[in-house]
Amino acid sequence: MSNPPSLRQLSQQVFHELNGTESLRQALKTLSLWFSNGWSRAQPLSLRSTDADAYLSLWSALIYKRGLTNLSWDGKSIGTGSGSSKNSNAHKFIPSLEFATSADLFAEMTTAASTSGTIIIMDTGFANCWPSYSNWAQKQHFVILFTPSESSKNLATIAKWSSFIDQQTKRIWSIGGGITTDLAGFLAGLFELEHLSSPTTLLSAFDASIGGKTGANFHPYGKNQVGLFYPISRWVVVTEHFNTLPKNEVLCGLAEAIKHVWLAEENPRDTLEQIGSLIRATGKEQFISSQDQVTGILKLVAFNHTVKSCVVSADPLEHGIRKSLNMGHTLGHILEGLAEDGWIKPIPHGLAIAVGMLFLLRSGIALDDTNRFATLIEELLSAAEVRLPITLERQIRSPNDPDQTDLLAAFSRLAKSDKKADLAEPSLVPFVVPRRGILAPLLRTVCSESDDLLQHSTNLPLVRISVEETLRLCAIGGIFRADFQ
Repeated sequence: MSNPPSLRQLSQQVFHELNGTESLRQALKTLSLWFSNGWSRAQPLSLRSTDADAYLSLWSALIYKRGLTNLSWDGKSIGTGSGSSKNSNAHKFIPSLEFATSADLFAEMTTAASTSGTIIIMDTGFANCWPSYSNWAQKQHFVILFTPSESSKNLATIAKWSSFIDQQTKRIWSIGGGITTDLAGFLAGLFELEHLSSPTTLLSAFDASIGGKTGANFHPYGKNQVGLFYPISRWVVVTEHFNTLPKNEVLCGLAEAIKHVWLAEENPRDTLEQIGSLIRATGKEQFISSQDQVTGILKLVAFNHTVKSCVVSADPLEHGIRKSLNMGHTLGHILEGLAEDGWIKPIPHGLAIAVGMLFLLRSGIALDDTNRFATLIEELLSAAEVRLPITLERQIRSPNDPDQTDLLAAFSRLAKSDKKADLAEPSLVPFVVPRRGILAPLLRTVCSESDDLLQHSTNLPLVRISVEETLRLCAIGGIFRADFQ
């Protein structure tokens, strides 16, 4: 019986040592087969080192939906869901919150990059707004300038970036939004490197940079279907960078903050009012234009860091209470998938999740005091010029129109690919519906890691309803037009 190879060794073989593009193509075929068969993360898989393509299968298993949990190698269980056979406890490490000025961050980054072992992945959306960073980055061979999009958030981008990694590489430093952070963290995890993160969007600062979830999309099966749980080792926030964000980028982050308030605050009025004032400030030429707004942003960054850190510390691999953070994601990810397939207009991730939350609040699935939250989300979507109800880009003329069948098939495929989907009931759409304030006791215990906290999954209703009923409720809640069904 042999010990399994490390994830770094596997990734070197997949990207660098085996038959180049062909080995990755074979891994993609394996992953596609598992997705088409509707495998959950709990799918049993037993591999032997003597099997043909055993290393490719193991690599695929470690990244499929962030790692199969019932995986064995030569008869030995290795399925931790951590994405690494080496260190399943690393993901309890949450970096402390650091603030810096843009000048200080730039000085530190350029100094770090002058020594061997650091690769920097920089978001061009950020770089174009900050000439000092852009001018410097374009002259460096170890800086990857990346234009983020959902269509480029895939394993092909990871394969391209892997060519920059050699034996001297020690760390990846990402500076950008959520897509850049997710992909850079995925690359770092695959090669077991340090990941330093400087989020430049509110959504990344509130969500993607905290908690170690990394990933890439896997078309046509949806968002973040492959990835790892891999921790960020250092997290530095520069609030100045938020001032150059487009309006909708700001609103995406504020949508995430609303979700965290729903989950964590028993008396949310003050925080909701603060978020409301920031929503209304997004229409101004400079988003952060007063000391009060600076203070408000700092408080929100700290609040979201506290919420996410406590949850992840208690449940790093999403077996229980961490599932509450998926509120709004089921429908949100379906909307993003439908947009990628051309059914509806593109919608940014944070706004898609906001629509997903509004669906739960307006359809009656979430039964708590929902009106204040729903009204604020509607104000946010209005500011983002997201028109509800959503209309189709392809016209369906009658219930017998072939496009109607295609739409239901696309909706079903995306729902089935959801990581919460039940293989025994693949036709049902799963929605996480946490009660309001569910995380408040967790925060009061100062992020205790007692075993009791991992049992909170029993307090997380997972409502499963048919595709047809989902669409009917979306029409009732004003999310889709009635003829969407």
